Amino acid sequence: MMERDIYLDTLTGLPNYLKFMTEDLEEVFGNSGYVLMIKLKPMMEINENHGRVIGDKLLKFIGDKLVEFNSSYPLYRNEGNGFIVIYNDMNRKEASSLAENVKRLFKDYALSLGINEAFVYDMLFEYKENIKSVADFYKILNEEYKKEFNMSSEEVMSYTINKLSNTLKETVDNYFAAREFALHDDIADLPNYKSASMFLKNVNKYYDEYAIFFIDGDMLRQFNQVSYAEGNNAILKIAEMIKSSIRKTDKVFRWLSGDEFIVVAELTSHCEVELLAERIRKNIENRGKDLLYPTTVSIGVAKYPNDGKTVQDVLKVAEAANKQAKDAGKNRVVVGLPAL
Repeated sequence: MMERDIYLDTLTGLPNYLKFMTEDLEEVFGNSGYVLMIKLKPMMEINENHGRVIGDKLLKFIGDKLVEFNSSYPLYRNEGNGFIVIYNDMNRKEASSLAENVKRLFKDYALSLGINEAFVYDMLFEYKENIKSVADFYKILNEEYKKEFNMSSEEVMSYTINKLSNTLKETVDNYFAAREFALHDDIADLPNYKSASMFLKNVNKYYDEYAIFFIDGDMLRQFNQVSYAEGNNAILKIAEMIKSSIRKTDKVFRWLSGDEFIVVAELTSHCEVELLAERIRKNIENRGKDLLYPTTVSIGVAKYPNDGKTVQDVLKVAEAANKQAKDAGKNRVVVGLPAL
């Protein structure tokens, strides 16, 4: 999923400019054809006068119509307000007709939203030989810009570099936003299970020795019996208590079920790690009295390499130690068990 997100525009779902740059362009363009550049204008004024939500609606409409009319042709979201369609086996008349259809439908849609100033700008140009790289593409595009806008070579270069920089920045920003969404748990305001799995897979790169705390809430179902909102609030409060108890170098994640968390702590000394687990437990016991129901947690602790030679083994021991803490009466810390 993460790989796909890198190459997809989050608004339209279309392949983005990063995807375009990494394509086999020789295959995408073929031997000859036409390139249609579509842009929503005036983008800045639309966002200022009507809000970003309306601007996004207009862009989404254009993207949807381009997909509808050009489903068999390479199509990319190019930049903040632009799209690229590559007609690698179509004549100019057919390509122009498709562009006119999009413009006509867009005008009606914009007017239905009360947007009078919005319009679709299009530029259609021909290429007569295979385009093998992004450099080849921009060489042709720059010549078209010079003719279309009567610009000098220096002006075209400056314009192209600015547009390219903005496009790449937007693509990277969208990627990190998608990545944050995929790896974050909104209820606990913590990195989620997927994020934890990624960290644990590479944990030996960060720590020579470490401990895993498997933390499970005691009797949290009583909050859910009141309402899911109360249950979610209890999970958030426990997460905050854990975060306030650990060191800056420690990592905390929400784990699989609603009230499960794990902490991954650098093992600087066995005594310090055990004291840290007890501090978490005691902090939640004391502050948990202020919640709707008094709240405690059970904590199982396992250490690498003492309790396992792999992170999976250490995690199994931490889970088993947590179960032992639960069975022994809850609200306690159990450290280490024989590897399963």
